[in-house]
Amino acid sequence: MNPLRTLLRNTVLLLIGAILLSACSGGGSGSSMNVTRSRIERSLERTYANRYVALSKINGNTDVTTVSLNTHALCDKGGPAVADEGPGGDWICRVAYVDPHAPSPEGSAKVEMNVHSNDCYTAVGSSKAVGQLNIVDTNGRQVVNPAAEFDGCFDTSSNGTPNGTMIIVAPALPPGAPQFDSALTPPVGLVQASARGHVPLSLRCADGGVHCTGTIDVAIQNASAGTVTYDVPAGETHTVNAQLASGQARDGGIIELIAHEQTPPPTLASS
Repeated sequence: MNPLRTLLRNTVLLLIGAILLSACSGGGSGSSMNVTRSRIERSLERTYANRYVALSKINGNTDVTTVSLNTHALCDKGGPAVADEGPGGDWICRVAYVDPHAPSPEGSAKVEMNVHSNDCYTAVGSSKAVGQLNIVDTNGRQVVNPAAEFDGCFDTSSNGTPNGTMIIVAPALPPGAPQFDSALTPPVGLVQASARGHVPLSLRCADGGVHCTGTIDVAIQNASAGTVTYDVPAGETHTVNAQLASGQARDGGIIELIAHEQTPPPTLASS
């Protein structure tokens, strides 16, 4: 056979093979426009709930169901400078759920996401919330934890608009930042805005001290939502309202509260 003809034939076959491989391994819609925050959130709610129920059965808690968990998810891609759309390994989500046997830590659990261009994703659950990859069931057998690492997909034709879910999370301390005792306990977990955009913040002040006073900077989905002032008597719980803009209340998102406390730290009782 003519060497040139053989070379051309092999080149064509390689090109066809590459096209077919691309279509099978990640083609999907291929458009980052289809990879939206809300589609990922809605899919993660279902997938996480199913995986968590499977984990609960391994732990012997057969009364936990996808309905009883009442799972809600919120996601952010790459921080404040990155739009919440498109594939990538920089999606961080928070999942709030109700499990009387093991309440979700900090009001919600962290899930790290690698979202692919084929409308699917790989997720890693928080070991604090679901345990390690390898666990022991009620019969003493070592099994793989179904909620530690899992895959899922979302429907690109589904509703792509945010659903208004809001989850308050404790702000992460920068590496090396000092951890200090505070007299104020701010809320965490699922919260809902009123028709006027008011988000209730239930604040608890420690017993045995003075009034908890100060201000709280409110941010939702990395955007400022103003500042609130608080003055809570010792041993009491008061509610103050953060005021969201109409678009913020409509879209919802992850809420962070940064407290600037004027109250001195509580005095520890002497032993």
